[in-house]
Amino acid sequence: MAEARRLFADFSQVEIRTVLTHGDLLESAAGQRHRGALLTLARKVWPRGLIRRLLPGAGLFMLIEATK
Repeated sequence: MAEARRLFADFSQVEIRTVLTHGDLLESAAGQRHRGALLTLARKVWPRGLIRRLLPGAGLFMLIEATK
């Protein structure tokens, strides 16, 4: 996140947040290369509720809103 802040340092207003998505929570369908018993098992035991409660800002998707 520090790198994103540096990239937008010249903007007057910047809001940066990281969010959990369906990919982080193993909720969406996977492509053909990413199918198998291990992923099926992971989907069944993945602690989605716990992740949502304890790590809401730990996702792989970064949203940046900036005003010049």
